[in-house]
Amino acid sequence: MVFQKEGEISMKKRILALTLALSLLLASCGGGASATTMHLRKTEGTVDVSDGEGKGVEPREDLGLYSGYGVDTSSESYAWIDLDSVKLTKLDQDSEIAITKEGRKLEIEVESGSLFFNVTQPLDDDETMDIVTSTMMVGIRGTCGWVTQDTAALLKGAVEITAGDQTVMIAAGQMARVTEDGEIEITSLYQEDIPSFVMEESLDEGVLEEIPAIYPLSVLTKQTIHCIKYDDMEIVEYFYDEEGYALRSERTDYFNGESQRIQVYTYHYDGEGNCWYEFGNGVSSNIPCEPGSIDVMSVGINFMGTIVDANPLLPGYSELRAEIEANGRREFPDGSYSIYTMDENDDPVYIETYGPDGSLSGTAAFEWTVIDP
Repeated sequence: MVFQKEGEISMKKRILALTLALSLLLASCGGGASATTMHLRKTEGTVDVSDGEGKGVEPREDLGLYSGYGVDTSSESYAWIDLDSVKLTKLDQDSEIAITKEGRKLEIEVESGSLFFNVTQPLDDDETMDIVTSTMMVGIRGTCGWVTQDTAALLKGAVEITAGDQTVMIAAGQMARVTEDGEIEITSLYQEDIPSFVMEESLDEGVLEEIPAIYPLSVLTKQTIHCIKYDDMEIVEYFYDEEGYALRSERTDYFNGESQRIQVYTYHYDGEGNCWYEFGNGVSSNIPCEPGSIDVMSVGINFMGTIVDANPLLPGYSELRAEIEANGRREFPDGSYSIYTMDENDDPVYIETYGPDGSLSGTAAFEWTVIDP
């Protein structure tokens, strides 16, 4: 039989007690080393951090963040968070997030404000990263962009967005917004849409080169369409505000030099990203609410079988533009064809339309102006 001295027994008890206490401490802090891959990398201004029990934690550089932690910023204040070596987020001013992590499943709830994200490597198959707001969930795989309460915008990659029973994919150069009716609306992303807290980040070389600028913006101001055979003419004028948003358009028809009718579209905006126009006693459905976007009143005429092409090739006609660029002209099923003359901005300034017999049947002239507020 082996007898232990009283001092040895006492020492082993102390070691056992210390080990147990350390285990409980680790469990209460998030359950292990995987949680410590998240760090508050740096802050600017006034930033508050809270733990899983809502208690305040003093912010400091490289502070470990665990599941259940929250971070919020005040005015003119920002927080940078490394979720691991390939996942960076930046919290905008006047914003708040909550972090939940279970194994390889990460969720960031944006409770208010905006969050920038930059995931430089695709996630593993068994790994998920979701950004949740009050209106949508954004599934991140390997991409760069930002999220607000009702908008997700992408500079690089692709994400899946879910709002209610709707799920859509958006790619780099697109924005998705959840409307008041709960519908997901997808629009183009321009450099002018990128908020300053995102522009300040060091993005991968070439990312911004893939996002076009709105300005200087070339807008269509006038179409003059002439059917030679019947001396029929249409003149359409388009009017915009100083930022390029459509105000109204007016179409006047002429026959034998006499004005026959005038049709007017008047545009309206609700400040929530919705745009529509009134015409006579009618109202259109929503149309894209972007500078330069306008419903073209005439893309051509067909007067008693005589076709005159007048398409200004605005966004939405990319396939037709590609056809014209490839063939130098546009073909019609009846054998008619049109030849486009472009300006230095690649906008059409003149179209000649020829009938099946090769005779000139009509022309269309376009005027454009450049808006650069």
